[in-house]
Amino acid sequence: MRFLFAFIPVIFFLVSCEKSPEKMGDEAFERQDYAMAIRYYMAALSKKPDNKKIIDSLSSARISYARKFFIEASSGGHEDVKDWEILAQHLEAEGSKYRIELIETYYTIARKYIEKGRMDDALVVLKKAVVIEPVKKIAIGKIFDILATIPDDKVGQYTETFVNENNQDLDICVKAASFLAGKDFFDKALSIYDRCIPLATKPALREQIVIEKETVFKRKERKKEKEGHQPGQWESGDRKK
Repeated sequence: MRFLFAFIPVIFFLVSCEKSPEKMGDEAFERQDYAMAIRYYMAALSKKPDNKKIIDSLSSARISYARKFFIEASSGGHEDVKDWEILAQHLEAEGSKYRIELIETYYTIARKYIEKGRMDDALVVLKKAVVIEPVKKIAIGKIFDILATIPDDKVGQYTETFVNENNQDLDICVKAASFLAGKDFFDKALSIYDRCIPLATKPALREQIVIEKETVFKRKERKKEKEGHQPGQWESGDRKK
């Protein structure tokens, strides 16, 4: 019994000397193991959810993690899309503070999804990018650059799906119609122009869309005529196919 009582203070001493999650997070941060620092700070925050110091430490760990991540990625690291998904989760948790980094992360994830044939997942991520991109036209331009990498047998379908997911967005609608027309998907382009016209609230803009649609229709008719020519009937400047 006397031995037992002698042992209890030793146990208490060992427990009391155990490092707190916050302290372990600080140590991980110092050695630039930001992923581990994030884990420790999150554990510390679960016990003290209103502790501003821990909140700030967690935020610093997340952005340091992101900066290191982008440097490693530029040198050929982080080819696995799962790494980028984890990065997105950390940046999403920080809200709008690191919006630019998060947008670039979304674009990269979308490209990697497309490479893997995960088109539906790519469209979901691209929609997130549109929502948080401060200059919407830049986002739309980048998104259609990404959609341009989709194989031709799929690009029409997935562009139309993206329009459906943003069915009240006139800018996306018009860009999609123009994009498809540029790839000679004339019927789909004309169909989407028809959807754009009711979205235009200003008469001048509506008229502009109608003119674009008519131009695409004429291009379609010219292509049909050209394809209907017999050998030897090509006009000057046209190339035989």
